[in-house]
Amino acid sequence: MSFAPRIFRLGGRCLVTKELYEAALVDSVNYDKSAVINYLVKGKSIAHCGKECRDVFTDEFIALSFAVQTDGEYYWRSDLPYYISQYNLKLPSDFLKKIY
Repeated sequence: MSFAPRIFRLGGRCLVTKELYEAALVDSVNYDKSAVINYLVKGKSIAHCGKECRDVFTDEFIALSFAVQTDGEYYWRSDLPYYISQYNLKLPSDFLKKIY
């Protein structure tokens, strides 16, 4: 499975570091960003954290807090749609197959 920041099978760890995002940056993506973002925002929240979210590259404010969301197979932080909209991130092909 290809690497993607903050999209892991259940049981994985949800880490947020600049290095993880840098490793997933690509020149262009082979998926519809809008479709992926729409899928992600519909995930079920399973945990919430009151910690402020900031962009790992620019330190820009994103949100007052974040949630961990899931579709039952994968989970991700609720700020992942922001990163997909702002940057080109490589996502796992098996995750993309679920959406299309």
